[in-house]
Amino acid sequence: MTLTRLIAALALVTAVPATMAQQPTLYLGSYGGSTEKLFKEKIIPAFEAKHGVKVVYVAGNSTDTLAKLQAQKGKQELDVVLLDDGPMQQAVQFGFCEAVKPEAYQPLYPLAKLSEKSVAVGVVATGLAYNVEAFKKAGLPKPDSWELLTNKAFRQKVAIPPISNTYGLQTLIMFAKLRQGGEKAIESGFKAMTTEVAPNVLAWEPSPGKMTELFQNGDITLAVWGSGRVQSLKETGFPVEFVYPKEGALAL
Repeated sequence: MTLTRLIAALALVTAVPATMAQQPTLYLGSYGGSTEKLFKEKIIPAFEAKHGVKVVYVAGNSTDTLAKLQAQKGKQELDVVLLDDGPMQQAVQFGFCEAVKPEAYQPLYPLAKLSEKSVAVGVVATGLAYNVEAFKKAGLPKPDSWELLTNKAFRQKVAIPPISNTYGLQTLIMFAKLRQGGEKAIESGFKAMTTEVAPNVLAWEPSPGKMTELFQNGDITLAVWGSGRVQSLKETGFPVEFVYPKEGALAL
């Protein structure tokens, strides 16, 4: 299944004009969960050793990090942030970001240049995650459609991030499209989400850690989540799989 849209990617955005030599401490605003673990174990130690700086990791989802940038406007404490595409575009629009040096784009794919002030660091998909063993035990086939989120068989067994989170926002957009609407005619999406999907939702969960717990505790068997997040959970040994729905998955 190919991605139907390439909205953007996770973005690396320079938030204040400062060089490493002037910054003995670098404050990085980024995601929690598996991303935080990866940075702290694999990336930050080598970066600190090479550049002689101390990196302070400030975990939060994209909307939380954007809110910090807004609250600190004119006196930014965060030096670099990783954001989803929507909040990243807002950060650029609000004037929180400095221009990226042109040479930084040279070794990267063209897709990485999202703007003069942001750099993509990866592309993942927003789709469905499901508990393989729970589905088998219930005699259910592998999920293949966004419409499964409306199936009454999953009453209170579904988790979806809220629309303040990109996964949730993209779910809203997808249902708007499935109901003859779209980004510019979003009302049909809200109607579908509130009347058809919401009765099945146990939690509108933005936290990767909490989403993981919901799966592991057996509270949910189906969720909207990112391919990278699902892979991280799968690598712990939990029987979860990611699905690209037949109607298409959205890129992030």
